[in-house]
Amino acid sequence: CALPIYSGDEFVSRIVGLLADVILRRNMGLAARKQVVTRYSWGAHLSALEKLLAAPTKPHRAAPPESIMTDPRPLVIHVVFSFDVGGLENGIVNLLNHMPAEDFRHMVVALTTCAPGFTRRVKRSDVEFVSLHKPAGHGFRLFPVMFRMFRDLRPAIVHTRNLAALEMLVPAWLAGVPVRIHGEHGW
Repeated sequence: CALPIYSGDEFVSRIVGLLADVILRRNMGLAARKQVVTRYSWGAHLSALEKLLAAPTKPHRAAPPESIMTDPRPLVIHVVFSFDVGGLENGIVNLLNHMPAEDFRHMVVALTTCAPGFTRRVKRSDVEFVSLHKPAGHGFRLFPVMFRMFRDLRPAIVHTRNLAALEMLVPAWLAGVPVRIHGEHGW
């Protein structure tokens, strides 16, 4: 709802009036509490999440190649906001390039984009890059896509990095990913 714009004097007058009116203050407080409880309760969030997970979505990508599904190496999915030039991203590149290829397979999932020029810094040919092209705002709408991705690929580890990717631990948990790790870079 749009709030009225008051001059400084009128604003002060209204605040003084509110302070003097015990009943109005109480009613405003009760109405605000009711709104917060209704909109922001766990029940309201879980109900919305259940609807999102049940809703049909476009496939997040083509079905994984048969070689990915039969590869015995544990899959590690690295979830970041963007995979482009940056310190956190350089750390992931170094990790991918220096971990023994025979021990793990990796996938980098960017909520926005994986920059093609930057992905070429990864020397391993078995690393898959996925760009989700998330629009501005909360990533809640990506939950069904991420849930299905985690459920279909069955990673051993999902490692989210930095605050923008933190919420993707929820679909990882719901999909039964056994190890979920979150890390913050630059603190």
